[in-house]
Amino acid sequence: RAIGVVLYVNVRLAWACDLLGARVYGVACALLAAKLTPTKAFDNGNTFVFVVPIFCGVGLDAVRQLRCIAAQECAWNAEVATLRTVAAVQFVALLVSFAFTLGFRGYIRLARLYALSAGAVAGILGALAGGGLTGAV
Repeated sequence: RAIGVVLYVNVRLAWACDLLGARVYGVACALLAAKLTPTKAFDNGNTFVFVVPIFCGVGLDAVRQLRCIAAQECAWNAEVATLRTVAAVQFVALLVSFAFTLGFRGYIRLARLYALSAGAVAGILGALAGGGLTGAV
């Protein structure tokens, strides 16, 4: 899941920097969002705390991106999901992924890591709600 989110964010950054055509971008967004669809393990907290919110966030953004392509303009990217926002989310995702690598190797206690990860997600949501991650790069 982590690599799927990072790949999705990379596709978004490539689109924002005019490195991808609209058709390739639309297909990539749809495929990556579909790949992140939760399909099993609904009996544990990890799925509801991380997997479902990740899917909802990526799915919402993917739908918005497809609408942007169809309309040939995108207020969502200009006002909400700016380059700065996407880069900040990618940075946090990479930090959390690396922390889990350390956690699974026994360097960080997993209970603390899950709490810190949930805090990172809450921080992103709080910053987005307060307008702290929006704006031009």
